[in-house]
Amino acid sequence: MNKTRVYEVARELGLDKREIVTKLATLGIPVRNYMSEIDPADAERVKRAIEREKQQNVVEERIRPTVVRRRAVRRPEDDGREAPKEAAAAVAAVAVAEKPARKSAKSADGAAPVTSKAAARSATTAPSDKAMPAAPTPLPEPTRATPAPAAVPAAAGAARPSPMPAPLAATPVPAAAPMAASAPASEPAPAMQGSRGGSAGSAGSAGSAGSTGSAGSSGGTAGTLSPIAPPACDAIGNEPTIPAVCATVMATKTVTNGVPSDETLDSTAIQTAITGCPVGQAVRLTTDGDKTAFVAAGLNLKAGVTLWLDTGTTLFASHNPREHDAQAGKCAGNGTGNSACKHLISVLNPMDSGVVGEGTIDGRGGEPLTGDTKTWWDLEEDYDGNLAAPRLIQVSGGTNFVLYQITLKNSAKFHVVIDGTNGYKVWGITINTPPDSPNTDGVDPSRAKNGVIAYTKISTGDDNIAVKGGGPNPVDGLLVAHNHFGRGHGMSIGSETNGGVRNVSVCDLSLDGTDNGLRIKSDASRGGLVQGVYYTDVCIRNSRHPLVFDSYYSSAAGTLIPDYRDISVNNVHVLGTGGLNTFRGWDAAHPIGISLNNIVFDEAPISITASYSNIVFGPQPVTIKPSGTGVVVSDQVTGTAVPRVCDDAWVPF
Repeated sequence: MNKTRVYEVARELGLDKREIVTKLATLGIPVRNYMSEIDPADAERVKRAIEREKQQNVVEERIRPTVVRRRAVRRPEDDGREAPKEAAAAVAAVAVAEKPARKSAKSADGAAPVTSKAAARSATTAPSDKAMPAAPTPLPEPTRATPAPAAVPAAAGAARPSPMPAPLAATPVPAAAPMAASAPASEPAPAMQGSRGGSAGSAGSAGSAGSTGSAGSSGGTAGTLSPIAPPACDAIGNEPTIPAVCATVMATKTVTNGVPSDETLDSTAIQTAITGCPVGQAVRLTTDGDKTAFVAAGLNLKAGVTLWLDTGTTLFASHNPREHDAQAGKCAGNGTGNSACKHLISVLNPMDSGVVGEGTIDGRGGEPLTGDTKTWWDLEEDYDGNLAAPRLIQVSGGTNFVLYQITLKNSAKFHVVIDGTNGYKVWGITINTPPDSPNTDGVDPSRAKNGVIAYTKISTGDDNIAVKGGGPNPVDGLLVAHNHFGRGHGMSIGSETNGGVRNVSVCDLSLDGTDNGLRIKSDASRGGLVQGVYYTDVCIRNSRHPLVFDSYYSSAAGTLIPDYRDISVNNVHVLGTGGLNTFRGWDAAHPIGISLNNIVFDEAPISITASYSNIVFGPQPVTIKPSGTGVVVSDQVTGTAVPRVCDDAWVPF
């Protein structure tokens, strides 16, 4: 019998993860947590119980917390209002609030629950069709790493081959024609399809920045804002290149069945090379005969220096939590916070820094921890999403960071977080991690500006990309172009939007079997202004939730009201199931403003939940028809539907 995960039922019913567990208990269906599986008959019992509540008109009181309402008439200065939120910690700190409520930890496919698993769970490696960049200047004499003694065990408990120029400049990418800042445009902003062949045109100059807006009574955006102008699809700039080498560190370990031959740390040798490397050059990790691996923890990448993992090398994260302790004994703790752990690679205030090369970084999230039988992923489930765990790459502040060609997999928690950085480029990387790995986001730009994510392949257990505007500064300027997603939770904005998200373009994207397709998510505990988001040329196949624009991501109470404006969705082809779709604004004063153009579903949606949304159709037809309380549709269709051709959109993982 095919069972259903509790969180799948919660999502379908619009319940918070704790609410669904409580509801099951009241019906005499005890479960361990929201990741547990239940029989279809029990799932139907819950659905019938909720339906009875709806008929009794009590569900509205449950899902809509009391808030301070803003005025219905919106003034121009509200577009730049500040959220009533405490100032964030220093850029060097990793905010604990980055994920205040754990997202659904797995793809909604009924996959088996996570148990202790060893390296056999590891994913595939990078595509093999990438050529090495041109050889740099002659290399210095290699240094063989001298492994440090192992720490005391814990207590039991579609990249392209040509080289690239200098890193991305910290100026905004050229913008498409601005969209109106009031109602959604009837026609999409112009966008040119970028070619995989050569580099795109040079970056244009930035528009003048807007001044800081006055504080709003609920939600909003802080910081200095650019005009509403999502980046043009061909503004990806040039492919990165790899700098000249200052030092080479040789691998010390062989690998058998994905496991290194010993656990002694190579951190000291690698860190010494990074510390001594001149600005503008790279430390190269390379193989030494049959030795192809390193084990490390707590590496700090110096400003202006690049870490290069050569072809065939693997950098393994130590699976001893004590090696990752930033606070003694607290990494791998329950609710001890993100600051409890040192990340595998920390990049504080980069200035033209990067992590590059055709090697692999393996976080070993599915391997038992030292002195334990459980894995990082087991503990994440046991602690209901509150595990303190290291990220593979954490970038904080600074300018001009590059992540190029590298393969990442099996992170203990998030793979890559880019927080507060102005100017970053993620190009040609592969992330391939099991779909049942909890909270393993692929790439999370957070409070960052002027970024490009291009030619990536991402398959993971949570959001493939999650754009997070947790404040105090907004996400402002991001181009996501020519990417392929496998399993995961899709192309997401949120759930933190209280600092604002603005000027985001998503162009030429395929999503194959993702739980969600295109998604903007937030709620009253972390909502704010999301404005100027442009999607075009998207293929979605067999997604449970192809289109999700939801102000009720959870029922958490608060006064930070989600406000989605100037959202433009174009040339989207949904193949396979039509899935469950959502267009749910907060209320009549905070409707979603969205335009839909040439949206073609091969199969009719299973459902469309819609309320408080102002929707413009056209100029090409839309094959779905959202309706509901407060939904106003303006039909401006003048052409005929031409489905985006998706025959060549899919790639293997």
